[in-house]
Amino acid sequence: MDRLPVEIVVYILQGVAYELRSRDRQTVVNLAMASSVVYDIIAPILYERMIITYTNDTAIRQFMADGPLAKRVLRHTRFFCAPSSISAESINASLLSNVEVIYSSVQICDSIFRATEGRGVLRELRLWSLNAPADIHRLQPEALQNVTRIHSFYPYARNNDLYSVFEPVSAGWMHRLIEGFPALTHLGFSHVDPSGHRNDANKADVLSFNVVLQIAAKYSRLQVIAFRLTGRMAACLDDCVAIAKEMAEERAYFWVDDRPIDMWLAESRLMISDAQCERSLWTEARPLSSF
Repeated sequence: MDRLPVEIVVYILQGVAYELRSRDRQTVVNLAMASSVVYDIIAPILYERMIITYTNDTAIRQFMADGPLAKRVLRHTRFFCAPSSISAESINASLLSNVEVIYSSVQICDSIFRATEGRGVLRELRLWSLNAPADIHRLQPEALQNVTRIHSFYPYARNNDLYSVFEPVSAGWMHRLIEGFPALTHLGFSHVDPSGHRNDANKADVLSFNVVLQIAAKYSRLQVIAFRLTGRMAACLDDCVAIAKEMAEERAYFWVDDRPIDMWLAESRLMISDAQCERSLWTEARPLSSF
């Protein structure tokens, strides 16, 4: 390779890193250790995506506490995915407290910013929950100012809790969320129900979709407003498409994910595997015009 032009060598190394980082990460790590020059070429690809899983959660928190190492690595991070902060053995929708979820998602985004002394630039977030926009505003604004894409879950209208879209105390939930990310252009939500059977509760879910879409549509800087419908919610596609067409909202995109979801643990595992293979709402959703 000594006889090859430098540009070709760089292209080959980058190509290998992109090809293997998801399915054979250790090989990419070993390659990066070949020399400081190779490391500088591969590190931005190797560390571009941070994905929290149930097996690496503790290790990543320890890594975040190592100032010099975290600073060197996290300055390359552009994509961040956190399914939840509780273990696979105890995961249950009723146990997902907002404190736990925020700690494992937006809080780590803020930690990345602090660890890199403000030089980290997060572009895309895939989070289990953003149900507490007030918590977002407690973070350093600079940590979130470059985020352009967010994919999360949103609360169901039938939930009688603080974060339900229809609760008076949560008026402005969507506004606070969008305004908390000033560079946001792609907003995506997963609408999931593991039961798989349509029932009367779907009516409330469709109403919730209607509210979310109407509020998001008021922001001209949003280029894509995407929805992933899975589990029982897949049966609501026609209703949701009809609402988007009535609004003539061409920025609406839909992904009908027909993979079986029988419990929230399965959903969490799908979220991790999708992130690892770089499958996302943005690669799978189809525009409104295709329905």
